[in-house]
Amino acid sequence: MASQALTGNPAPDEVRRALNAIRTSRHLVRSESLIRFLEYVVEQKLAGKEDEIKEATVGVAVFHRGRFFDSRVDPVVRVEARLLRAKLAAYYASEGARDAVRIGLPKGGYVPDFQIVNPVQSTTPSRLSLWRITAAVLVLAVAAVLGLRFWPRPGVASVAVLPLLNLTGDPGNDYLCDGLTEELTDTLARVPGLRVVARTSAFHFKGKAQDVRGIGAQLGVGHVIEGSVFRTGGQMRVTLQMSRTSDGYHVLSRSFEGRLLDLVGRQTDLAVPLIAVLRPGALAPQRRKPVPEAHDLLLKAAALRGAASLEAYEKGLAFLEQAIRIDPAYADAYAALAGTYAIAGANYEATALESVRLGKAAAAKALELDPDCAAAYGVLGFSDAIYLLDWKSGEDGLRRAIRLEPSGAAFYNWLGNVLMYQGRFDEALVQLRTAEQLDPLSPVLGITEGAALFYARRYDAALERLMSVQRSYPDTTIVHLWIGRAWQGKGALDKAMREYRMLPASIRDFMIAGLLARQGQRDAARALLSRLEHPAPEQGRPRAFNLAYIHAMLGDRDQAFEWLQRAYEDRKITQLKVDPELDSIRGDPRYTALLRKTGLGR
Repeated sequence: MASQALTGNPAPDEVRRALNAIRTSRHLVRSESLIRFLEYVVEQKLAGKEDEIKEATVGVAVFHRGRFFDSRVDPVVRVEARLLRAKLAAYYASEGARDAVRIGLPKGGYVPDFQIVNPVQSTTPSRLSLWRITAAVLVLAVAAVLGLRFWPRPGVASVAVLPLLNLTGDPGNDYLCDGLTEELTDTLARVPGLRVVARTSAFHFKGKAQDVRGIGAQLGVGHVIEGSVFRTGGQMRVTLQMSRTSDGYHVLSRSFEGRLLDLVGRQTDLAVPLIAVLRPGALAPQRRKPVPEAHDLLLKAAALRGAASLEAYEKGLAFLEQAIRIDPAYADAYAALAGTYAIAGANYEATALESVRLGKAAAAKALELDPDCAAAYGVLGFSDAIYLLDWKSGEDGLRRAIRLEPSGAAFYNWLGNVLMYQGRFDEALVQLRTAEQLDPLSPVLGITEGAALFYARRYDAALERLMSVQRSYPDTTIVHLWIGRAWQGKGALDKAMREYRMLPASIRDFMIAGLLARQGQRDAARALLSRLEHPAPEQGRPRAFNLAYIHAMLGDRDQAFEWLQRAYEDRKITQLKVDPELDSIRGDPRYTALLRKTGLGR
């Protein structure tokens, strides 16, 4: 390496060849945002626009921040620049060691530098190189003459899969149409360099007739995929149509036919022609085809996830266990089982640690069958951090899930939560806002961003974000909890009370008890607290963490720590480090000891 002195300035075509080598390397091929970052700054410099390469312009052009982007609050450009420099260093230390031209991103700025490593390798092109360049020019010229309208444009590698229409004549097949939609979305999400909108936002348009250009504007995508499922007897036809959102032009239409059980599990086959247009040259992720009956059961279980009831949970669990009995090598079924147990630990009366044990075993089996199963890594990461309080292992698992599925909005959301609970707010906001870009119509993600700003004590920013969610989704009740907390943080207690009164009773009474304590109405607060500490049997276990902070606000330190210990035993104590309502007990040695016990303090 010492003999390869850095000398000279390469020609633009040499820089672009070097850029393409980096873009397709194993170090960056799955890092869509970093590739977009590097492409932007390289092309800006080649165009002579070095003066325009600033943190603000990069944030807007590359990371889709709005015109009010403030780099002092949102460090996304600085964070991503550090990652890009590390990736470039790793690339040039391995597969890029012999590259003729090197592209660097000097510290302290965002203007790249281009340098020739070996002048001999970058002199006049050979005849073969000249032939390739000439051929490429001819191809582009022919494309221009023929007007190939679906010729891929830089920066338009984005798509949303709308819910497939059920034209089978049987409403009972809705689960099948929704399941095929979700699996096609997941398959496309694994393609490097392709931004795929999450199911939550795409399903916002289910049953709604709307022009694809309007949908593209709302979701921020270059293409939309629509389709239908038609069934007669034992035969089924899946029809897909992809349209460009800039003008509504149909760029692709395909149909797939066969018996019902022959078509399920063929999401890779459905994705191949779509990928050929969206990301020419990219390969469709190859997955093992499951036993059709097992796959049908998986889709039925997936259709129950949004029901959020114990009955639906138990029914979904039964479907997945049956699917695994039919097809013991079905990795996706094990991963779905792991995710179901994770939900149980959070929402139902099952002991969290027991649910985690079962979920981790299912995720481990999924990875044994499929080492690239992003969902299994995601569940492991979430469980390790949130339940087992192993924050480093949890973060590593979630980052690995993101590498395997770069458009997995849920993984970015979970990682944002894990970082938030550790008090790493700037990093958390980067992840949460990435999740929002992939799932732009999900009110939950906007509320989570508002919660992160609240925990960071940025109350004005939290209110601005939360109120925008409330305006867009007025029926989303839970947003009033966080708007109230932000007003309470600012000391506007009357406004906080008004928000809390809009909440369901199961949440409202906890928040009002804490607010009464803050207002000095101790007797009223204690009367409400007594009821909350002794709920009716059908109401389940008391919310230990909520009771702890009410006691803390009343000055009852011993009781506060008793309830915090119970919250730790329940593994529902993630907010310990960041919740402002515990400020009054932070100086107590017991608080410091508990922080260490939960892995949140040194």
